[in-house]
Amino acid sequence: MNLLLKDFADFYRAYLDDIVAILRMRDELENGKEEYADVMEAALTRLENRLVWHKRVLYRALDKVRLSVDEGDKADMLPNSLVNEDDVLFVPR
Repeated sequence: MNLLLKDFADFYRAYLDDIVAILRMRDELENGKEEYADVMEAALTRLENRLVWHKRVLYRALDKVRLSVDEGDKADMLPNSLVNEDDVLFVPR
């Protein structure tokens, strides 16, 4: 579990770094530097790929938690919507 938390911490650091870089590139684009358009598109694609990958990791972790819960009343501790990929996290397109 600690490895999973460390992985998410690393992801969020990289995620924030990407957002800062994208905002800087946006400022450069607004100042007329068109060469940043391709770089910005690549950064957005990388960010989207990271979000998709971590979304899958989250679903696997939630599935493991659901499987480790005893049968019976405790089996409903996590609502199905948390494991349904359509209901949790979205990736902007």
